[in-house]
Amino acid sequence: MHRIVAVWFFALFAGVSVNLMAQDLPNLGDVNSTVDNSEPLDSIFLQGSDEQLAAYYFQNKEYDKAVYLYEKLYNKKPETSNYSPYLSCLIILEDFSKAEKLVKKHIKRNPGVPIFQVDLGFVYKKSGDTKKAQQQFEASIASLKSSPYIVNDLAAAFETRNETAYALETYQQARKMMNLSTAFWRQVSNLYIKASNYQAAITEMLDAIDKDYEYYEEVKDGLWTIIEGETSGSREEMFRVELLKRIQKRPDKVIYADLFVWFLIQKSDYAGALTQVKALDKRLKEDGQRVYELAGIAVRNQSYDIAVQAYKYLIAKGPESFYYVSSKTELARTLFTKITSTPGYTKTDLNDLSDTYRSTLEELGINGATIYLVKDYSHLLAFYLDSAERAIELLDQVIAIPNSKPEARAECKLELGDVFLMTGDKWEAILLYKQVEKEFKTNPIGHEAKFRGARFYFYTGDFYLAKDQLDVLKAATSKLIANDALRLSLIITDNLDPDSGTVALEMYARADLLVFRNKFDDALATLDSIAQVFLTHPIADVVLFKKAEIKLKTGKYTEAAKFFEEVSNTYEWDILGHEALFRLAEMQENIFKDTAKAMEYYREYMERYPGGIYTGEARKRFRALRGDQIN
Repeated sequence: MHRIVAVWFFALFAGVSVNLMAQDLPNLGDVNSTVDNSEPLDSIFLQGSDEQLAAYYFQNKEYDKAVYLYEKLYNKKPETSNYSPYLSCLIILEDFSKAEKLVKKHIKRNPGVPIFQVDLGFVYKKSGDTKKAQQQFEASIASLKSSPYIVNDLAAAFETRNETAYALETYQQARKMMNLSTAFWRQVSNLYIKASNYQAAITEMLDAIDKDYEYYEEVKDGLWTIIEGETSGSREEMFRVELLKRIQKRPDKVIYADLFVWFLIQKSDYAGALTQVKALDKRLKEDGQRVYELAGIAVRNQSYDIAVQAYKYLIAKGPESFYYVSSKTELARTLFTKITSTPGYTKTDLNDLSDTYRSTLEELGINGATIYLVKDYSHLLAFYLDSAERAIELLDQVIAIPNSKPEARAECKLELGDVFLMTGDKWEAILLYKQVEKEFKTNPIGHEAKFRGARFYFYTGDFYLAKDQLDVLKAATSKLIANDALRLSLIITDNLDPDSGTVALEMYARADLLVFRNKFDDALATLDSIAQVFLTHPIADVVLFKKAEIKLKTGKYTEAAKFFEEVSNTYEWDILGHEALFRLAEMQENIFKDTAKAMEYYREYMERYPGGIYTGEARKRFRALRGDQIN
């Protein structure tokens, strides 16, 4: 009964009418001499088109029934859509004589179609006549025409039948006919990869770019497909050895040197890459472009020492060098990023950095080209060297530069506003924030100005006005600003306690302002006071998270991780619980260098928060750590 219902449902779903009268059904006994009367459903209860019934039997591996219908269909309409399943049925049923006749008949009807020639060889092979199969396969290749379409069709036919060697032979024959040794290099490379012949695949790809630089980007992707995720390093070594061999043999072929630099960058070997680009720059007497580009890559990947070496190399070329001014500027900015982002810097480090900025500005002057250099130097003076007055002088000077870029001027105004906020001149700060917000309403700089204004109101205790500003920014085009706005807005919403008023939130705002001013010890003392006075206040998670951030910034990583872990475990469904778990993963990846633990945390984040703010980034980083290629 269950079988009757199941087949009836299938027929109904497929649009087949169900009729208990079976006199119009084909006599399937012609295929099976004996019919099992205990299950007469297929021959009695189903009535539908031959195509539907044939497909049904084929899908259910009832080939003895399907073959009868496909034979009927093919004789009526000898198209490939009927031929292919009919041939499959015959081969499965080991009716090789009939299969051979079918293929030969189909070849006559479709002369010059390679796949059917391969089908004939396949029939011979399945029947056990390997010699005849080999002769047929080789004859197919021998009769090959040089048309790319026919070549690809024949090779694809061989590949479909798992005859990789003959597919490769097809392409080799085509290359001889075309007198072009790199023709079909993509297909050939893929076949070698499929056959795990990575050495041959690498050779194919390198030969391709040797002939035509146009394939360079495509070849890089193909090579990375071979190299990535392979733990033994054997494929990587194959590539490295083959490439170095070619570099030594053809030192004039710059593309190989470029490819080697690319490889070193993929492996995060920026020191090795710098050695190569410097050698290229000297040998080719170039202007330093490769070195400059590598320096930027090194900075983005926090390899500051390599970037510093690169910029110093370019500066040594002299003031007449094309990249001299920009290298001078970027050197100072890189040193600033390196020192301020690395816990444990000393007063001497800061003073040396200040000397670098001062000497650079004395040489290059204060002008439109050095406006960002002045901005960074002012931040160093105000927030790290207690020289706010000098910072204000410099920023006023650079803001007044005529014909400078409006966006650059606006960023300096925001920096000046921050300096005023840090020194306690709060109303000067908000005035500058509002100026920039008004001038750049729909620009990301304007959104940043609005956020700083909202943060100002938060610091001054005007929480409702701050929240109004932040709620507008939650839809900002800049994801970073939108996330920051959402986070601060939630802190305000969650911690305006009707019982204790705003006292706890005011204390937290003071602590946050102290962090802004780099007064970390004072900030921690204030946060500890909140924890002691407001034992059951909902602000507890925010206090813990801020402590974690301070510990992270001051290089106390173990303590920071403990605070993040506490927030993640205790406040799992809070937005800070989301962020704390992601920060833990980042710390394991970038600070503790524990790849396995980082992957564990990223996986946990994806599972715990499938729609979380950081889910996309967590997935990306997890895949990168696993060795997947990230486009």
